[in-house]
Amino acid sequence: MAGSYTIIQPRVSPTLTSTSISNFSRLFADAVGIDPYTEAVSDVYQDLSGEGSYQGKGIYDVRAFSRVLSDRFPEESVLSHDLIEGAHVRVGLASDIELFDDFPQGYQSYTSRAHRWVRGDWQIAGWLLPHVPSAAGGREKNPLSSLNRWKILDNLRRSLLPATSLGLLVFSWLVSPRVGVCATLVVCIQLLFHPLAQPFTMATTMKGLKYLSLSKIGHDLLRAMADAALLPHQAAVTLDAIIRIWFRTLVSRRGLLEWTMQATHWSASRRQVLFVARLGLGSLFSTIVGFTLFFLRPESLLLAAPWLGLWFFSPLLGWLLNLRPIEQKRDKMLPEADRRLLRQVARRTWRYFSAFVSDSTSWLPPDNYQVAHQDRLAMRTSPTNIGLWMASALGAHDSGYLTIDQVIERLTRTLETIGRLERYQGHLLNWYDIQTLAPLEPRYVSTVDSGNLLGSLWALEQGLAELMHAPLLDDKAFAGLADTGEILRQAVKETPDSQTLDALLHAWNALPKDINHLLSLLDRTATEIGSIAAATASIPWAKELEEQITAWRSIADRYLGWIPILAEKTAQELGPLGERVVTAIGRDLSSAPTLIDLAQGKIDSVRLLTEIRLESSKTRPALAAWLDRLIAAFATAQWLAGETLGTAEQLLVNIKTLSAEMDMRFSLRPQTQAVRHRL
Repeated sequence: MAGSYTIIQPRVSPTLTSTSISNFSRLFADAVGIDPYTEAVSDVYQDLSGEGSYQGKGIYDVRAFSRVLSDRFPEESVLSHDLIEGAHVRVGLASDIELFDDFPQGYQSYTSRAHRWVRGDWQIAGWLLPHVPSAAGGREKNPLSSLNRWKILDNLRRSLLPATSLGLLVFSWLVSPRVGVCATLVVCIQLLFHPLAQPFTMATTMKGLKYLSLSKIGHDLLRAMADAALLPHQAAVTLDAIIRIWFRTLVSRRGLLEWTMQATHWSASRRQVLFVARLGLGSLFSTIVGFTLFFLRPESLLLAAPWLGLWFFSPLLGWLLNLRPIEQKRDKMLPEADRRLLRQVARRTWRYFSAFVSDSTSWLPPDNYQVAHQDRLAMRTSPTNIGLWMASALGAHDSGYLTIDQVIERLTRTLETIGRLERYQGHLLNWYDIQTLAPLEPRYVSTVDSGNLLGSLWALEQGLAELMHAPLLDDKAFAGLADTGEILRQAVKETPDSQTLDALLHAWNALPKDINHLLSLLDRTATEIGSIAAATASIPWAKELEEQITAWRSIADRYLGWIPILAEKTAQELGPLGERVVTAIGRDLSSAPTLIDLAQGKIDSVRLLTEIRLESSKTRPALAAWLDRLIAAFATAQWLAGETLGTAEQLLVNIKTLSAEMDMRFSLRPQTQAVRHRL
C-alpha cells in the first residue's frame, strides 16, 4: 500500500458524560493526555514519517484491508490486532475528524482494559523479529518496517514502566540514600512530566500566561499523586498480564483471545470486595518494604516514607475511585439562578441578530463580527448562516424577544432576498456578498451547508404552524422583557430610574393570571420605560428594551384592543345576558387568543354578544353602547389578524417551495450513492 492509506484514524475524545460521571473519570479523563488508545490528537509518527498509528476506530477501505490482511496471521492467536493491522496497511491520522468514545467509569474497569491491552501488546512481540508466524503455521519474513517495529517495542516499554519504576525505587532505597534520591527524582519526573509540562510552557510565554489555570495544575498534581499511590497495583497488573500471556502462548495455548466488554464492567462491581482485597496487597507490600528498610537501611526510611504511606492507603484510594456513580434524577429542575443565567446568555446571543440583520444586510445574517483589529462586520453569508438565522427567529419568539408580527415580517423579507440570489438546481451557493447579493468566488454548492439550510427550513415549517396556534400575548413576552431588563440593570447605577426598573423587573417576574391584567402591566411598562430609556440612552440595552416593549405594545394595540372593553362589565352587570355569556367572557379573559382563532372569529364570548346585539329588542340600552364598541374593536382586530395570517400562510408556502426546489439527487455519487461534500 505504498503511497496510500487504507485506514484513516480520526481524533478520539472521551464523551462529556463519561468524563464526569464518577470520581475516577473526573480525575483521570483528559481530552489531551498520555493515553495513546483514547486520545489521538497529534501523532509524532504521522508528523515525521507520514504514517500514523491505528487505535481501533477509524475509516477504512474494506477491499484494500481485506486484500492485504486475509490469511496474514495465525488463526485465534492475535488479541491486540489494531497496531499490527495498521502496520501492514498504512494509517493516516486525520485530527480534524473527531470520534467520541466512552471513558472507563471506574478503576476496576480501567485496570481490566489495561490488562487486556498489555496482553495484546506482548502477544505481537514476535513481530520484532526478522521472521514472524504465518497463517499456514510456519514462519515467514517480517514485512514490517523499522518504524512499525519500533511502535511495537515502544508499547512493550510502556507496559514495563510501572514495574521498572517500582523496582528502581525499592532497589535504590536499599543501596543508599543518595542513590535513592536520584531514583526518586527520576520516577517523580516521569510522574510529573504531564501535569507540569504544559503549565511550564504557558508560564514561560507571554500569551500562554493568561491561560494558566491553578485549578488545572492542582487537578493534574492530584492525578499524579494517585498514580504514585497505585504504582504497586499497576506494576502487579502489567506483570500478571505479561506472565499470563507468555504462559498461554508457550505452554497452555488457551485463553489467547480472552476479552471482556467494557459495558459489562459495572456488572462486575459485585466483586468489588475481592478487587479491593487484591489492592490490599499494596498495603502488605508497603509494610514489607518498610520493615526491610528499617532493619537493612534505616537511613533510607525517611526518603521512602511518603511513598510507603501512599502505597499503604492505596486500597482506600482504589475503593473511592471504583465507586459506582450515583444515579441522577433526570427530572431535577434547573436552579433558578442557572436558568436566569442561561436566559441572559440567550438574550445576549440574540442581540447579534437583532442588531445586525436589517435592511443594510438585505435581511441576511452577516457571517461574523470582528471586534479586534477591524471592529466591523463580515458582509458575507452562507446557507448555514441563513438557515440558523431563520430558525433562531422562532427561538427568539419562544423566549419573548420577538413578537409574531416581527417573526413573520423579518422572515418574509429574508425569503424575498433569497428569491433574488443566484442558485444551482435549487441550492444556494456557498457564499454571497450581502450588500450586492453577488456570489463569492469560488462558486460551489456545499452539501453540508445545503443540508443545514434544508433542516432549518423543515423546522421552520413546523415552528410557524405552531406559532399561528400560540397565544398572541402570554408570560413569555414578560420573561423576554425581564431578560433584557436584568442585563440593563447590571449596567445601571443606583438612581431613581434604576428603582423604577427594579419595580418593573419585580412585576415582570410576578405576573397576574388573566390577559386583561397582563395588558394593564404592558401599559404601565410602556409608560414608565420612557424615563428609564432617556436616563440610560448611552447604554445599548436600553434601546433593545424599548424596542421590545414597543413591539409587544403594537401586538396589544393591533389584536387585543377589544379585551379591555370586554373586561369593563362585571358579572352582575352581565347577568341579564345569561350565564352562558358570563362563562364565555370569563374563559376568554383568562388568556389571549391565537392568531388563527382571532382571524377566524373563534372567540365564543364575542360571537355570543354579537348575536345578542343583532337582536336589538333584547339588548338593554346601558349595554348597547358597550356592545357596539366591543364589536367594532373586535372587527378591526379580526381584520388585522386575517391580514397577518395571510402573510404567514404565504410565508409557509414560500418556505415549502424553497425546500422542495433543492434537488439533492445531483449530490450523490452514481457508483456508491454516497453524498459528495462539495460540488
